[in-house]
Amino acid sequence: MRRRTAAGQIAALVVVVACLLGSSSARAATRHDVDASIDDAGRRVTLHDTITGLDAPASGRLTLWTYADRQRSAPPSFDEFTAERLFVGGVSYGGFERVVATIDGCPAVDLSRPSDERVDPVRGRFADLPLCADARAPLVGRVEAVLVLAERYGTLGRARAGTQLGDPWYPLVVERGAESP
Repeated sequence: MRRRTAAGQIAALVVVVACLLGSSSARAATRHDVDASIDDAGRRVTLHDTITGLDAPASGRLTLWTYADRQRSAPPSFDEFTAERLFVGGVSYGGFERVVATIDGCPAVDLSRPSDERVDPVRGRFADLPLCADARAPLVGRVEAVLVLAERYGTLGRARAGTQLGDPWYPLVVERGAESP
């Protein structure tokens, strides 16, 4: 039996609100139904996302945006003052530890970040999910992921006794070439 913490219930509520608001770069019919739980220490978020209402793009691939992966490295403007202001207990990094995605009718694809891949410290990471010949619109996608939260003050992370999930913290389907989300 899965134990759901109060923090996990709050995270699920945040997801519902975010889905209702929508994403400017995803199609209006696209819906993310995210079930998430946060471990007792507030350090890891485990999520299961079902994405419905997806059209089959002409490119033959869907693009997932993992914005939270930006926490894997320091931004270019990072300096000693920034470190003291954001990281109360010393510099800490986060990001996705695991991301596995499937489109109904296609095999699962492990989109976990290789350790040597450079991730944009401002925009995060964009990962392509290829469609197989058996994929039929409207597509249904599923993402299973584990997000490690940095010990930091800000809109995404953990500081003192609080966990913040204010930034896009779960992978979003986006269109390449669209305006930045």
